[in-house]
Amino acid sequence: MKQKKTKTGYLLVTILCLIGSGLWVFRSTISSFLKSPEVLPKVETEIPKLTVKPKEITYESRIDQAQKLIENEYFIEATQVLTEAIRQKPELIEAYILLGQIHLQNNDDKKLQALIVKLNKLFPNDPAVLMLGTQRLINAHEFSEVLPWLEKSTDLPPDLLFYKAALLTLQNNHEASKTILKELEKLHVKSKAVLLEERGGQKSTSEEIRLRPEFSKKVTEFRIVYEEFADFKEGKDAHLFAKFSKVLSENNELALALAFADRSVKEDPEYVDAWIIKGYIQYQQQDFISAIKTFRKAYALDPIRPEVHYFLALALTEEGLLEEATIYFEKALEYDFEFSEDVRWKLINILLEQKKYDQVFDLYKELLAKEKDPQKFASAIHTAIEVANKPKAALELTSILIKNNPNDTFAMNMQAWAMIANKQYPEAETLLKKIQKKDKTDPRSYLNMGLLYEEQGQDEKAKTMYQ
Repeated sequence: MKQKKTKTGYLLVTILCLIGSGLWVFRSTISSFLKSPEVLPKVETEIPKLTVKPKEITYESRIDQAQKLIENEYFIEATQVLTEAIRQKPELIEAYILLGQIHLQNNDDKKLQALIVKLNKLFPNDPAVLMLGTQRLINAHEFSEVLPWLEKSTDLPPDLLFYKAALLTLQNNHEASKTILKELEKLHVKSKAVLLEERGGQKSTSEEIRLRPEFSKKVTEFRIVYEEFADFKEGKDAHLFAKFSKVLSENNELALALAFADRSVKEDPEYVDAWIIKGYIQYQQQDFISAIKTFRKAYALDPIRPEVHYFLALALTEEGLLEEATIYFEKALEYDFEFSEDVRWKLINILLEQKKYDQVFDLYKELLAKEKDPQKFASAIHTAIEVANKPKAALELTSILIKNNPNDTFAMNMQAWAMIANKQYPEAETLLKKIQKKDKTDPRSYLNMGLLYEEQGQDEKAKTMYQ
């Protein structure tokens, strides 16, 4: 019973120490400050009540807040903020468009269509509404409708021109696509654009501005694929469409990217890279069942590709198929490729859930051979001591940590913790005093010293160290 209490107390203090060493001093100082009778003077007269008018939240601040919430995928909260923004200034379009982006990301086509109908009435012929409608059609893979819609207008904004170029590429109209891409690349350097400013709902023209950096990057990368393919004389169309698919997926144009990957697969069903790219896009779209099927097809075509093993294992993990995921992660580790370190960390998480601790510690040792940052291995020491109840394994791991980082106080503290778990009390005390000689303000050394005294039944000393 005492041991359980000790571990619980230690974990609690660990959390507090991670928050910051100044917390204890601050809390005790404030406590004594508030208890002091000299602090609060006697009030002879009644203090008049002050009425403070709450600060009004501006439309612009609501838009900024909603954008941040959307970026972090807090869609419900963002919708609430945007609803308030629309009530505040229903004549401005920004809040409506952001609401449309939420419907897009949630694949809520019914709400998105209703919003677009409303926007066409409120803001007829606004390019932002045309953009939202185009994104809806692309998201729904209704590509045959998009291009005629875009060709109705002769003065398209840059974003829609890019979609037009991409769709022309998909139709094998490469010359027309390349012409648009060249014009778009010039645009961010030479053209003057109209900047919409919220000044009473009016539009005003600004000085010359550049397009968004991420947009320019997307256009340039798309155009470069054409240049690379021109040099690749023996290349098939499947390779071209696979390269475009990769560029689009990296620029978060997932619906278009999937269309290009499908086109690549149709051009050459034996082209493994196309299947890998397609599966990864489905994984990004969180369509894990489809991703598993696609990666299985890639595996059947080339069973020794480590990327296939890795991505298939990721998709299987998301579907909770951990036993099979483990098999493919281990297959991936048979090859030294760029994701090997990530594979080991993901395998550790699966094996921990399966309580296969010996395999977990073997993986930690492999990671320690390459990764030198001791703070990444705090979880390893915690697992050995608190979860697996294997203190010797903790000491073995911390010995490697110290060897990699002989003067690092974090690594030294980890080793002291392992020594305490192995009842090597004198050695732990010597090491902790060495840390405190280097840094008298190191909170973890006092935490470990408190644990050391508590383990030896010296409770008063332990309390002093914890405080």
